Amino acid sequence: MIEKRYIEEILTAKLAVSHLFVTDIMVKSGNKIMVFIDGDQYVSVDDCKAVSRMIESGLNRDVEDFELQVSSHGADKWMDMPRQFPKFIGKKLDVILKSGEILSGKLMDADLTGIVIQPDSPKKNKSLAPGPAIISFDNLDKAKCIISFK
Repeated sequence: MIEKRYIEEILTAKLAVSHLFVTDIMVKSGNKIMVFIDGDQYVSVDDCKAVSRMIESGLNRDVEDFELQVSSHGADKWMDMPRQFPKFIGKKLDVILKSGEILSGKLMDADLTGIVIQPDSPKKNKSLAPGPAIISFDNLDKAKCIISFK
C-alpha cells in the first residue's frame, strides 16, 4: 500500500516555492489517494492537474496501481492552517476555539501567529458591538469562511 508519508515527501519538495500547499492527504484501501490543496490566492483546475502530475511522476503504476484525486481545499471545509487565512481578510468567518467557544465576524487581520476578528454586532443593540478579538493559533481549533450570495 502506498503510504501517506511518501505522498507528503513528493509534494513537500515540489511545492516548496509554489503558492500552493497541501491541506490534507488520505490514502484509502485499494490505494485510493485523495489530496486536497489550497493556495495563497486561489486554486485553479490547472493547479490541481499540475499537482496530480507531480504525484504521478513519483509513483510507478507497474509496481503498485493507484487511483488519484487532487482537489482544492473547498470553501465549505474548515481551515486550521495559518497560511489559509490571509486571503480571507475582509470576509466573514465562523471560528471555533479550542475552549469550544464559537465566534462569528469579519476577519480583520491574519499572520503566522493568529487572527483578528471583529465579532458581529448584536442584532438588537448595535451600540453594544464588542471590540476586535485577537485569537492566537494556539487557541483556535478551526474556522470556516461564510459564503454569502447576497
